[in-house]
Amino acid sequence: MILYDLELSRFHRTGQVLRYAFWELDHDLNGIDEMAGSVRLNRTEMPSLSAIIRQSLDLDQLQSEGETEYEAAHRIFHFIKQKVVNSASPIQLFCYGTQKHSPHALFSL
Repeated sequence: MILYDLELSRFHRTGQVLRYAFWELDHDLNGIDEMAGSVRLNRTEMPSLSAIIRQSLDLDQLQSEGETEYEAAHRIFHFIKQKVVNSASPIQLFCYGTQKHSPHALFSL
């Protein structure tokens, strides 16, 4: 199974992903592999003040150390693809939602 968490520029699905983390877990919830990163703000995005405060975002650090959206999407795709190709059974993808809900299964790959 893969558990993931996304930090967005707004607390709404339309916000830009600013930080991400993916963990591959076995059936006993032991960590097997992980990947995390940050994404530079695109020129048309301004994070909400509540997102900056709640997530302790350092915008200068995101801009200097973050990947482009394309690079982040590429890394995430290949991480998940590798897990699906190397698995003998379907991979469940769980989102860790910190807002109003607990972790829930989104779908199986």
